Amino acid sequence: MMVVNTIMGAGFLVNIFPLMKVAGYLGFLGYIGAFLILLPVMLVMGKFAQQRPMSGGMYQYPKEFLSPLAGFVSGWSYFLGKSATIALLTHAFTSFFVQQNILPPIFSVLTYDIIIVTILSILNMLGVSISGKIQLVFTALKTIPFSAVLIGGILFLKNNGIPSSIPIPETLSLQSLLPLALFAFSGFEVICAIGNQIEKPEINSLPIILSAGAIVLALYTFLQTSVTFVLGGSCPEKVNALIAFSQISFGSPLLGSIIINAAYLAVLSGILSNLANNTWNFHALARDDFFPQSKILSLINKQNVPWVALTIKLILVICLLVLTQEQPALQNISVACITISYLLNALAAFVGAAQKKIIQVPLFISGIGSLFCLGILIFCYLNITKFGLSLPFIGIYLTGGVLALCRKII
Repeated sequence: MMVVNTIMGAGFLVNIFPLMKVAGYLGFLGYIGAFLILLPVMLVMGKFAQQRPMSGGMYQYPKEFLSPLAGFVSGWSYFLGKSATIALLTHAFTSFFVQQNILPPIFSVLTYDIIIVTILSILNMLGVSISGKIQLVFTALKTIPFSAVLIGGILFLKNNGIPSSIPIPETLSLQSLLPLALFAFSGFEVICAIGNQIEKPEINSLPIILSAGAIVLALYTFLQTSVTFVLGGSCPEKVNALIAFSQISFGSPLLGSIIINAAYLAVLSGILSNLANNTWNFHALARDDFFPQSKILSLINKQNVPWVALTIKLILVICLLVLTQEQPALQNISVACITISYLLNALAAFVGAAQKKIIQVPLFISGIGSLFCLGILIFCYLNITKFGLSLPFIGIYLTGGVLALCRKII
């Protein structure tokens, strides 16, 4: 359930309107396509977690089976991709509460973004986490909107049935649809970060990752369909899709307010968990001496938090927010970077299987996974260019490589 909880959350909530805008009633197909594309990578990750259970697998596996350079690129890409995820979730959270006048219009939305992500980063440095009872609170908050959409959709389908005709919108395209859906599936790779903590990983890792993916796929597919059918396949640009859904399904402004506020408060858990978990990837790169001043960059405070790495992540998040606050742009940046890491892990599995270092990972599985990742990267880059962000994004991405190169030269 931890893997399901990690995958399922804010990604779906921020995706409701974009998927509806791109594909109308057919938005759920994005999740089916995303799952099929990620399935070979899931198999690879599951096998890695079974046979090589270790902390920081997204960095360690390419390093072990390809080269230290491949490990660096995978770790840096994943770190930057999760930074874009934090930027997007922070902006979604802030924008909603500004629109609801809960945050007074004293500052711009961007200023609020920077203030909130800075406060959350400081709390993280002080050792505040979403484990224990706090995790239960956020899980309960997340359950409210998901349960509401599930119940509302069942009631709607019971009373109205499935529409007899489902039009295909002119805006429908795989290039736009798949990166949006893939963003919501990000998180299944946590199995590699905690592989060494799983009981009997050689038996349990692969079933855990596949069953979690299947559960999330089923829920995402029904929930997206539920909202879309209730809203008639579309929603006005400036109207929150979940608010409109709540008003139609339950007809109670108070209930609708509870559902939508719980949904966006739950986004905080996504921000906090991404701040905490992924910071260790950068710490691992610094610890292995990839950057100048590695000793400083790998410092850990008394709360066992890599605070320098977290500070760098905060700077990256702010840079991305200044660059753009457009949801599709940040989603495509996030998916592109994370997919680079997926690609390198799939290639690592291919090489490991070819050299008989990893058993039971068929070459064609890792090969198909690599090809799928290349296709997604092409889609993401084409989408990024639409927003005029290709050069700024490449500049930010290459910053890590330049620093690593300087380290080797110096």
